[in-house]
Amino acid sequence: MEEPTLYVLDTHVLIWYFIGSNRLGQKLKERIDKARRRGGRLLVPTIVLSEALDVAEKGRVELDFAGMYRLIREEPEFEIVGFGPDVFLRKRCESGRFKKFTIGSSWLQPGFMKQGC
Repeated sequence: MEEPTLYVLDTHVLIWYFIGSNRLGQKLKERIDKARRRGGRLLVPTIVLSEALDVAEKGRVELDFAGMYRLIREEPEFEIVGFGPDVFLRKRCESGRFKKFTIGSSWLQPGFMKQGC
């Protein structure tokens, strides 16, 4: 049996996915769709939601933020999380290694990779 996939979504990926933009690569769209269909995990950091709301309020894209937010809260494959080292550790501990995943920014605290699960 295939282990559930875990992705951390960044702002661009989240917005492009929900507005159906062709700027989101087909392979990434398919991975997100597969995670939604097969019980994968899609982590949405709170900072990503804040940035998406800012983009929607400024009218940079036509985004139904309220509808997107409602779906994220209601669909069990999505999980709203804080954005800190624990997100990285959780990813590593659940998958046993860091698989390719998308994040909006990259930073690591000293000694981060030495921390255990």
